[in-house]
Parts: sequence; C-alpha cells; structure tokens
Amino acid sequence: MDRKKRHSDLNSKVEAVHQKHTELRQNFKNSDAGERYSAFFKQSIEGKYRIEMKEPVDVRLPIEAFIDRMYEEAFIAECNSSFLDMYDFKSEAEIHNRTLVELHGGKNNPVNREANRRFIRSGFRLVNQETQERTQKGKTVWFLNNAVGIVEDLHLVRIWGTQLDITQRKQAEMQLKREKERAEESESRYRALHNASFGGIAIHDKGIILDCNKGLSEISGFTHEELIGMNGLQLIDEDYRKIVLGHI
Repeated sequence: MDRKKRHSDLNSKVEAVHQKHTELRQNFKNSDAGERYSAFFKQSIEGKYRIEMKEPVDVRLPIEAFIDRMYEEAFIAECNSSFLDMYDFKSEAEIHNRTLVELHGGKNNPVNREANRRFIRSGFRLVNQETQERTQKGKTVWFLNNAVGIVEDLHLVRIWGTQLDITQRKQAEMQLKREKERAEESESRYRALHNASFGGIAIHDKGIILDCNKGLSEISGFTHEELIGMNGLQLIDEDYRKIVLGHI
C-alpha cells in the first residue's frame, strides 16, 4: 500500500506541476507576446523542450548523486514538433511525462553523464554539448545540446533547452575513425613484415624506390638513404632488366 500511495502522490505532483504551467502558458499565449513566443517555439527546426523536476533537486548534492537524482526526477513537460520528430513520436501527448532517463537509455551512458557533469560545473548551463540518446523505436541518435537550468532556493526546478540532430555527422566521423584505424593496423602489420624480412623489399613508383627494408640494404650494399630515390633497375643484372621492366 505504501508503494501505491507514493506512486499516486508522485503522479499527483507531476500533474499539479503540469497544470500550473499549462495555466501560466495559456495566459501568456493570450497576449501578443505569447503568440510570438508560441510561433517561435513550435516552428523552429531545432528541437526545443522544457524539462520539469517532479521534486526539485538540491544543487548542494555531490555531482554524481545529483545526476542520479536528476534522472529520477526529470520529465518532459513541453516540446515542439521538431523535438518529437527526433524521437519518432507523433504527438506531444506521446512524449508527455516521459522521463529523461528513458530518452538517455539509462543513467550510466558515459557520454551523457559527462554532459551532465559539464552542465552542473558550468552553473547549470550547457553549450554545444553532445549526447547519445534513443528514439522510441530503440534507434541510437546523437544530439548537440544547449540548455539552461532554473535554480530556485538552491534547487533545480526545470531545464529549458534546444538540440540539433547530428546523428549523420557522428556516423560519418565514426566510419572515418574505423577506416583510419584499419589503415594504421594494416600499415603496422606491413612495417613489422617489412623490418623482419630477411629478403629485400622495396616500394617503388615506376622503378624509383620510395621505401625499402633493411634486407635490401644488406643485399645491395647501399644504405637506406642511398636507396631512396634510386632507380631500382640499377640493382638488377643487365641481362634481366628488360624482363623486370616489362613487369613494372
């Protein structure tokens, strides 16, 4: 019974916060300034959102404890259509009361925890910070975030923020990183073979030696420096040069 009562009390508090801001927002929207704000908020290509805390979070908590508590308390109270699209939601009703921990796929993503640390250390401000999140279909997405936290009586009560979807850019960066790592690994294997080989190995461009191993130096009697830039045909017996040249 205690658990059911706490759950009921929590839902009541969430609904009370939402109702209060709904009334304030409706009063504001009835003014000219409110209409301009609404158009700006709803029509932006950026994802815009307001996060509320079910219970305000004490900013004096240690950073890691604060992050855990914020994840427990934070939920989406308001957003625009661009924000909905980023998570594959069709309407604001679908995302209403969704928790931050749901969107972040848990509390322990190292990318997101670091973003939260920077948010706290910067005085509850976030500028161009990346997060890794999930859509309702389970797809991983990346966002570039800007946010400001509202602190009242040493407690975080809400967060206003904007975000841009940078998933395609991050995927391209990760693909480039993987290709670079494969190229470096391939080069490393070649270098190991190159230096360990007892035979002569050379890399050339139409016969001009660009690089070679120690084995070629030992066989030819030339130093590595002397071989670089040399026409490799000079190392071939004259009787075989035409044959070798035909295969270059």
